[in-house]
Amino acid sequence: MKSTFCDLVKLPSPSGKELAVALYVRDYLERLGYRTRIDDAGRRCESNTGNLIATIGDGKPKAAFIAHMDTVQDAADVVRPVIKNGVARSDGTTILGADDKAGVAAMLEAARELSSGAGKSALFVFSIREERGCMGVKYLDIGRGIKYVFDIDGSGRIGDFINRSLGYTDFELTISGKAAHAALSPEKGSDAIRTAGLVISKLPLGRNKDGGTMNLGTISGGSAPNIVPAHLRLFGEVRGFSSVSIEKKLEVVRKTANYACRITGCRYKLAKGNSAPPFHTKPGSTILDLARRGCSKSGIRFNTVTTYSTIQGSILSKRGYEVLGICRGGKDQHSKSESIMLSEIEMTKRLVLGIISCL
Repeated sequence: MKSTFCDLVKLPSPSGKELAVALYVRDYLERLGYRTRIDDAGRRCESNTGNLIATIGDGKPKAAFIAHMDTVQDAADVVRPVIKNGVARSDGTTILGADDKAGVAAMLEAARELSSGAGKSALFVFSIREERGCMGVKYLDIGRGIKYVFDIDGSGRIGDFINRSLGYTDFELTISGKAAHAALSPEKGSDAIRTAGLVISKLPLGRNKDGGTMNLGTISGGSAPNIVPAHLRLFGEVRGFSSVSIEKKLEVVRKTANYACRITGCRYKLAKGNSAPPFHTKPGSTILDLARRGCSKSGIRFNTVTTYSTIQGSILSKRGYEVLGICRGGKDQHSKSESIMLSEIEMTKRLVLGIISCL
């Protein structure tokens, strides 16, 4: 486990450049005798590889397990894992990449144990571009035979299963005004930056009462200090626990932009970008019983949790599959202080095997 995990985190895989990890995973599985395939999702979402898919074990799988190969690292970063007292960290100059290479490592080690001839099977999926809007799974076809999807991508306690998550929609708000010389004739201009300021001051940014969020992430525009700016673009996202909640938040953005433009004489355009739906596994769903029995087999306490992030399994939930997220441990993901205990990766492997044995 230690060797596999360290091998993986040393391979650079920023979103859209997951090929090195995909080749490692393919070679690992094919040495165990499994057949793999890489789909065409890479071509469709601008990655240098597609999702890698393998059937593990014997028979026709009923369940799929997913972990994503990309991380939030910069393409120039070299991750140097440091293991001390059973805890993995980077050397402090980069992220570690346990999100989600811990999930990848756990699945690979589970595949190794299943290669000895255990009778059950599962579909293992190693996805791309999760960190850029769950893009890879949008083009993933896992077939009609699969009933259950377990998405291994959460930093909670081992045995915590995500049964509810936020969905999101990215948006781009373009504000168009009229340029003018800021000293000679400012009255002839329509100030896009002033309009954006009005919008920002009125939007309910941050956590909303319904548990969702609204955020503005980047702003670009303007041309020179002495020119009344004619154009400005604001990029943000809204999240919610229902599609209705997400649409209501977008309507707030639209109405706020309309209000600001009436005051300043500017125009606006609101465009949607990437999105992922919210999901909620209903009480009594078969997948919950399957997870509970898998925990019992593995000696792990079962629990369900809500996450305020968005998991890629939600996209497959929208297609009719029963979905749960699996927490695989770790702390401080997406930061240079990120860490994970090797025992957490081992327990995730045991949990995967326990669930498969109950299929």
